[in-house]
Amino acid sequence: MKTFKEKILGLFSRKYNEDSASELRAILEECLHYTDLSEDSVWSCMDVSEIRFSLKKAIGRLENRKKVRLRSLSFLFLPTGPLQEVSISNGWAEEFLELAAKFDAVVLKLK
Repeated sequence: MKTFKEKILGLFSRKYNEDSASELRAILEECLHYTDLSEDSVWSCMDVSEIRFSLKKAIGRLENRKKVRLRSLSFLFLPTGPLQEVSISNGWAEEFLELAAKFDAVVLKLK
Protein backbone atom coordinates (compact mmCIF):
# COMPACT_ATOMS: atom_id res chain seq x y z
CA MET A 1 0.00 0.00 0.00
CA LYS A 2 1.32 3.44 -0.95
CA THR A 3 2.12 5.97 1.72
CA PHE A 4 0.58 9.41 1.64
CA LYS A 5 3.90 10.86 0.44
CA GLU A 6 4.10 8.36 -2.44
CA LYS A 7 0.55 9.21 -3.51
CA ILE A 8 1.29 12.94 -3.51
CA LEU A 9 4.56 12.51 -5.42
CA GLY A 10 2.74 10.33 -7.93
CA LEU A 11 0.28 13.12 -8.64
CA PHE A 12 3.08 15.52 -9.50
CA SER A 13 5.09 13.10 -11.58
CA ARG A 14 2.42 12.30 -14.17
CA LYS A 15 3.75 13.07 -17.60
CA TYR A 16 2.32 16.12 -19.31
CA ASN A 17 0.78 14.99 -22.60
CA GLU A 18 1.89 17.76 -24.98
CA ASP A 19 0.04 16.45 -28.04
CA SER A 20 -3.32 16.07 -26.29
CA ALA A 21 -2.93 19.41 -24.54
CA SER A 22 -2.21 21.03 -27.90
CA GLU A 23 -5.30 19.40 -29.44
CA LEU A 24 -7.42 20.55 -26.52
CA ARG A 25 -6.10 24.09 -26.79
CA ALA A 26 -6.96 24.18 -30.52
CA ILE A 27 -10.53 23.04 -29.78
CA LEU A 28 -10.95 25.63 -27.04
CA GLU A 29 -9.53 28.37 -29.26
CA GLU A 30 -12.01 27.48 -32.00
CA CYS A 31 -14.85 27.64 -29.48
CA LEU A 32 -13.52 31.01 -28.34
CA HIS A 33 -13.62 32.20 -31.95
CA TYR A 34 -17.26 31.15 -32.33
CA THR A 35 -18.23 32.77 -29.04
CA ASP A 36 -16.62 36.01 -30.29
CA LEU A 37 -19.35 36.09 -32.92
CA SER A 38 -22.15 35.03 -30.58
CA GLU A 39 -24.81 36.64 -28.45
CA ASP A 40 -26.24 35.31 -25.20
CA SER A 41 -28.82 32.55 -25.39
CA VAL A 42 -31.92 32.61 -23.23
CA TRP A 43 -31.58 28.83 -22.92
CA SER A 44 -28.01 28.80 -21.62
CA CYS A 45 -27.28 28.85 -17.90
CA MET A 46 -24.17 30.95 -18.65
CA ASP A 47 -23.86 34.08 -20.69
CA VAL A 48 -21.28 34.32 -23.47
CA SER A 49 -18.87 36.39 -21.36
CA GLU A 50 -18.83 33.67 -18.67
CA ILE A 51 -18.20 30.97 -21.26
CA ARG A 52 -15.41 33.03 -22.81
CA PHE A 53 -13.84 33.57 -19.38
CA SER A 54 -13.80 29.79 -18.74
CA LEU A 55 -12.33 29.08 -22.18
CA LYS A 56 -9.64 31.76 -21.83
CA LYS A 57 -8.69 30.53 -18.37
CA ALA A 58 -8.26 26.96 -19.62
CA ILE A 59 -6.30 28.09 -22.69
CA GLY A 60 -3.98 30.11 -20.45
CA ARG A 61 -3.35 27.12 -18.19
CA LEU A 62 -2.61 24.91 -21.19
CA GLU A 63 -0.21 27.50 -22.61
CA ASN A 64 1.64 27.45 -19.28
CA ARG A 65 1.74 23.65 -19.28
CA LYS A 66 -0.57 23.43 -16.28
CA LYS A 67 -3.41 21.00 -15.81
CA VAL A 68 -6.93 22.16 -16.55
CA ARG A 69 -10.09 21.23 -14.71
CA LEU A 70 -11.64 18.78 -17.12
CA ARG A 71 -14.90 18.65 -15.16
CA SER A 72 -15.41 22.38 -15.59
CA LEU A 73 -14.64 22.21 -19.28
CA SER A 74 -16.78 19.11 -19.75
CA PHE A 75 -19.72 21.02 -18.29
CA LEU A 76 -19.45 23.54 -21.13
CA PHE A 77 -19.63 20.73 -23.72
CA LEU A 78 -22.54 18.77 -22.22
CA PRO A 79 -25.61 18.12 -24.38
CA THR A 80 -27.86 21.13 -23.84
CA GLY A 81 -24.95 22.68 -21.94
CA PRO A 82 -23.85 26.30 -22.24
CA LEU A 83 -21.84 25.97 -25.45
CA GLN A 84 -24.46 23.93 -27.26
CA GLU A 85 -27.25 26.33 -26.33
CA VAL A 86 -25.20 29.32 -27.47
CA SER A 87 -24.23 27.52 -30.68
CA ILE A 88 -27.86 26.70 -31.52
CA SER A 89 -28.97 30.27 -30.87
CA ASN A 90 -26.17 31.67 -33.02
CA GLY A 91 -26.14 29.36 -36.03
CA TRP A 92 -23.07 27.19 -35.40
CA ALA A 93 -24.73 24.08 -33.96
CA GLU A 94 -23.16 21.68 -36.50
CA GLU A 95 -19.71 23.09 -35.84
CA PHE A 96 -20.30 22.69 -32.11
CA LEU A 97 -21.17 19.00 -32.54
CA GLU A 98 -17.89 18.44 -34.38
CA LEU A 99 -15.94 20.32 -31.71
CA ALA A 100 -17.71 18.41 -28.92
CA ALA A 101 -16.80 15.07 -30.52
CA LYS A 102 -13.16 16.16 -30.78
CA PHE A 103 -13.27 17.41 -27.19
CA ASP A 104 -14.58 14.06 -25.93
CA ALA A 105 -11.84 12.18 -27.78
CA VAL A 106 -9.09 14.39 -26.38
CA VAL A 107 -10.43 14.20 -22.83
CA LEU A 108 -10.26 10.41 -22.98
CA LYS A 109 -6.54 10.69 -23.79
CA LEU A 110 -5.91 13.07 -20.90
CA LYS A 111 -7.58 10.97 -18.20
